[in-house]
Amino acid sequence: MSLPQNALHGILHPEVQAHLHGLVQHDDALLDRLEAYGRERGFPIVGRSSGRVLELYARAIGARRVFELGSGFGFSAWFFARAVGPEGRVYCTDRDEHERVAFRELYADHPLATRIEHHVGDALEVLATTPGEFDCIFIDVMKEDYPRTVEAALPRLRRGGLLLIDNLLWGGRAARPVDLKDPAAAAVHAKDHATAGVVEATRLLMTDPKLCAMVLPIGDGLGVALKLE
Repeated sequence: MSLPQNALHGILHPEVQAHLHGLVQHDDALLDRLEAYGRERGFPIVGRSSGRVLELYARAIGARRVFELGSGFGFSAWFFARAVGPEGRVYCTDRDEHERVAFRELYADHPLATRIEHHVGDALEVLATTPGEFDCIFIDVMKEDYPRTVEAALPRLRRGGLLLIDNLLWGGRAARPVDLKDPAAAAVHAKDHATAGVVEATRLLMTDPKLCAMVLPIGDGLGVALKLE
């Protein structure tokens, strides 16, 4: 699970995190390749345990159309592609062409590749030009962009659909008390746009009467919001 470079601490004890990681058993070498590739690059993947939660929720609501805002080379897409089934579709987005190249090389002729569309470009622009409602929308873009991404995503989610958001605990920074009466602390807080984005996106989820939402203390904090109407 991705953390800010100046994370205060891991959300879970390392032994607990390793235990949860080990619970996700599979017989697909592709997941091992994706995981190894992420480690090799130092890329902040969501991790197996959080990925399994994404798959579980998508399966629970019978998701067939999933949209990812911020996909990298397709680690989380592996879990969603399993959930949507042969007739389902996972729409991936990333700004960088090299991520799509990596996706194609890693997935190659794997059966799950036929369920995934990987688009290069601004995630919100791709969302705007992709028609229809979605069963699940997963957000993992730049954290300072979280509030406007949440606002853009919610209208595209069907009633009973799920909005899933990575990194809502942000290495503990989202819960760090800031004394705004201290000029130095206030200045640092004001400059931490990523943390401010995470905090505001969380507020949007938890105060919207059309959502039933919670932040799960797994990985770096996984936001789950069910659209009620």
